[in-house]
Amino acid sequence: MNSNPDIVRRFYASLLSGDAAGVGALLSGSVILHVPGQHQLAGDYHGPAGVVRFAEASSRLANDECLELIEVLAGETFVAALCRVRAGRPGVTSLDNSTLHLARVESGLIAEIWFHNFDQHAVDAFWGTRQQQGELQ
Repeated sequence: MNSNPDIVRRFYASLLSGDAAGVGALLSGSVILHVPGQHQLAGDYHGPAGVVRFAEASSRLANDECLELIEVLAGETFVAALCRVRAGRPGVTSLDNSTLHLARVESGLIAEIWFHNFDQHAVDAFWGTRQQQGELQ
C-alpha cells in the first residue's frame, strides 16, 4: 500500500515525465484542481482530463517551463508539495514562483488540489489576462 506522500510523489514524477496516463491513474474520477488568480489559466479543472488539460495548456503557453518538487509534507489526509515554477513567455517577464500545492488524498487517490502562489501578482502577469483565453483552445 502506498502512503499519501508516495502517491503525491508519484503524481509529480508522472507529471514531470509527461506521463498523462500515470497522472490520471493517481487521480480520483471526481478530482478538482483549484488554480487561483485572475489569469487565463485560473479556475477549477474537473476530473483527470481537466488536470491533464491544465498541465498541457501551461506547457503549451510557456517556454522552458520547469516545475521543481522541493519538499513533500504530509498529514493524515492532506499532503503539501512545496514547488518552484520557472517559465518564460515572449514579451513577458519570466516567472520564478514558489508555490504550495495542497492535495487531499482519499482512498489512495488525489481527490482535490489547491495551488497557493507566493507571488500571485507575478503569476497573473505572467499567464496573461482572461481575454487571452483563446490560447487555451
